[in-house]
Amino acid sequence: MKKLETVTPPTKFREWYERNKKKLSRQRRRRYRADPAYRRKQLRSTKLWRERTKDERRKNRPPKTLFTVGEAAARIECYPRTIQNLERSGLLPVMTDGIKHRKYTASQIALMGLLVAFRQLKHYKTKGYAATVRRLAAMIKRKWGNSGNKK
Repeated sequence: MKKLETVTPPTKFREWYERNKKKLSRQRRRRYRADPAYRRKQLRSTKLWRERTKDERRKNRPPKTLFTVGEAAARIECYPRTIQNLERSGLLPVMTDGIKHRKYTASQIALMGLLVAFRQLKHYKTKGYAATVRRLAAMIKRKWGNSGNKK
């Protein structure tokens, strides 16, 4: 069953408000500047509205900026090949944009940086190194989120 869109017909109040909008705004601004109690009430009301609509506004945010492998490598000061090797070895999830281009968000790049920095310490012969790398990789995969498409 198709849902019909309904258009709200202009009401008398809406028409009156459109005619008097500028005058009412001037009055509100003047009262806001002059009356501290009114200002507190408006600020409290705005704060409550923001808390009530936070989730809805968060959903309507523009998409996160995505970075290529080269840009991600430059941000964490490593070679792009390093990121590709980490993906091949299974330590990082492979993220593509559907056309086989790898794209990463800023938060994913920060997580990648943790793993790259730890590996650059080069404690390969230290007891527990491999287990620590695996735990770090598992933590990254959990926090990675659902952004991007997993290959």
